[in-house]
Amino acid sequence: VHGQELWYELERKLVRTLPLPTESWFCKTETFKKSYPEVKPHLDAHKDWVKHLRAKGHCITSGYRVDSQGKPGGGGLMFLSAKSYEDALDVVLQDPLVQNDCVDW
Repeated sequence: VHGQELWYELERKLVRTLPLPTESWFCKTETFKKSYPEVKPHLDAHKDWVKHLRAKGHCITSGYRVDSQGKPGGGGLMFLSAKSYEDALDVVLQDPLVQNDCVDW
């Protein structure tokens, strides 16, 4: 897989890998709309936020989108399970990258 060595360390130890029978998968794609130095503090907060969601039992995986060379390409991809679109949206709106207007999603 391109860019595998760049995956977040937290991606290597998933807490829950499948949605519950009452949940569906939802996907959020995002593209950075600010420069990397402006995004970086919020990216660190985003990683902590994902760790926190997992610790609470959410089924979620995320990572950088990469180019054909396996290098981060200025955005990310997130899969999360939720009971409804509204529940998934509530989670996404708590993302520090979204709250700080760092991404188009």
